[in-house]
Amino acid sequence: TTDQPPPSPQQDDVRPIFSCLITVLYRLEPGSTSFQTLGQNIGLAVLGNCRPVIHKALFYKSATEHIMAVSLFPDTSLAIQADKFVSFRVSDGTTFSFQLAQEKDVEQLAQTFGLCRSAAAIAAKVPQALITQDLKLGSGNPLAEGDLVQTKTTGYIQQNELPASLGPQFESNVDSDNFNKFKIGDGSVMKGWEQGVIGMTKGSKRLLIIPSSLGYNPPKPEIPSNSTLIFEIEVVKVKYSSEIKQEQQQQ
Repeated sequence: TTDQPPPSPQQDDVRPIFSCLITVLYRLEPGSTSFQTLGQNIGLAVLGNCRPVIHKALFYKSATEHIMAVSLFPDTSLAIQADKFVSFRVSDGTTFSFQLAQEKDVEQLAQTFGLCRSAAAIAAKVPQALITQDLKLGSGNPLAEGDLVQTKTTGYIQQNELPASLGPQFESNVDSDNFNKFKIGDGSVMKGWEQGVIGMTKGSKRLLIIPSSLGYNPPKPEIPSNSTLIFEIEVVKVKYSSEIKQEQQQQ
């Protein structure tokens, strides 16, 4: 594996946000059915800037030998796959797939991609909407409306001063046995949670970036008005709607 540090960006105000090692990088061109190998044992650095907002994924062999740089946009979602593989598709339909050297880097890279998407959406003045980014895969059937779910969550208030940053934390139950328990669709929790957990599975983890219109109602006093909230949410327990109906019929 390369022991080179992330390359120094050309602009003084663009800085590395995250870097990791990749064992192999593939590219799939639109209309093609075979992947092209672009490199093995290389580095990946996500670079970011606030003013103007710029986010790029830079693949490199050394600090002076770059393979390519790909701009990250609001719709650049990272797909998590098995065996430390991830992939994303760019605007022209090209898909890049690569395997990370370390398991711990998968979640961090996915989080970085999600935060970059949010920052890019703000810069492009895209109408505020829920942004979701899977961080960890789970197992079982995907969640749907009517399912009862218990989750661990950590909440942050989005800040725009730093590129791809979580912002200050305002709540967490990760180190507690007091899970968030709610039935999807019954209106007992914020809309951002109800919409954001759809499709998750037991054991999965997801980043939710929630506009104020889908946040707490009524708002919490410790959260500034019109704040965008960021949550890391993990599904701990699930009771599917079919199980709930069966229990009700047996009573």
